[in-house]
Amino acid sequence: MNERANNQIDTSAQPVITRGFLLLSLSTLFCFASLFLVSPLFPLYIERVGHGDDFEVGLVMGALAITSILLRPLVGKFSDRRGRKELLVAGAVILGISSLLFMATRNLVSMALVRALQGVGIACFHTLSLSMIGDIAPAHRRGESMSYFMVSIEVGIAFGPPLGLYILDRLHFNWLFSFAALLALLSLLLLLPVPETKLVEVAPTPKARPKIRIRSPVTLTSVAIFCGMLPVGAILSFLALYAEKEKIPQFALYFTISSVLIIFLRILGGRLPDSLGRKWTIFFSMLGVGASMIVLSFSHSFLELSLAAIVSGLGFAYLTPGLSALVTDMVP
Repeated sequence: MNERANNQIDTSAQPVITRGFLLLSLSTLFCFASLFLVSPLFPLYIERVGHGDDFEVGLVMGALAITSILLRPLVGKFSDRRGRKELLVAGAVILGISSLLFMATRNLVSMALVRALQGVGIACFHTLSLSMIGDIAPAHRRGESMSYFMVSIEVGIAFGPPLGLYILDRLHFNWLFSFAALLALLSLLLLLPVPETKLVEVAPTPKARPKIRIRSPVTLTSVAIFCGMLPVGAILSFLALYAEKEKIPQFALYFTISSVLIIFLRILGGRLPDSLGRKWTIFFSMLGVGASMIVLSFSHSFLELSLAAIVSGLGFAYLTPGLSALVTDMVP
């Protein structure tokens, strides 16, 4: 009994903000800045260099999601047995390498393969950074902890796309990919001092292995996460092409406007998923996300695009913290 107790992290007296929390948050900031420096502009690269049409752009962009979806369960299972940090570091390394490999891609197949490799990096980094936060967060303040941590993601998303557009307007795609690799390197350096959070149990038992049930709360919540994140994939894949056809300038600021609002709301009301409750927080957030897609579909100017970004920010501000906290609540 005592041995098992010694292998559990007591979060009851822990603060939300710790040194490990800050380092991991800064590392995550640079990781997502690296990803979003390239991703919103990559459809233009596929169109101009790979000569892909809209359907092919969707396929290449979706390669990241496919590998990320397939690998996340394996990554999570490995981290429960061996610890979080090994694959977390590997994720940052893979993201940096994939950014450099983009410079060698000249056709749709090679672009899709490297994009899929980027998905491997995201599967490792995103899954295990959230797992580490779940490990160290005080249970009664888990929603708040997730909200604050995800601010780092939004900061990366806020300055990544406009910075990428600035680089692309003045230089070349290769400079864009090189700078993304540099940001991934900074993410890796900040990650190295972060302590491991997963303490492996002394005597893991095979009977504790859970079975996946279609109507289980975790499965249903996972479906909700899929539905909530689907608009993100659509926006990343086609916003640049849509803005080019509609002649909307500075479309990359869509991500900045949305992310700045999300950052403000999470800092101001980080405890909302804890105080209002996970389910109501998720319900109202989903309404906001759906409304943002309706507004976006009628956007034909920068002003209308900005309005869509504001509604998107209102929806996504507490959606991902609420969903992440809900899943973490449900599992050992």
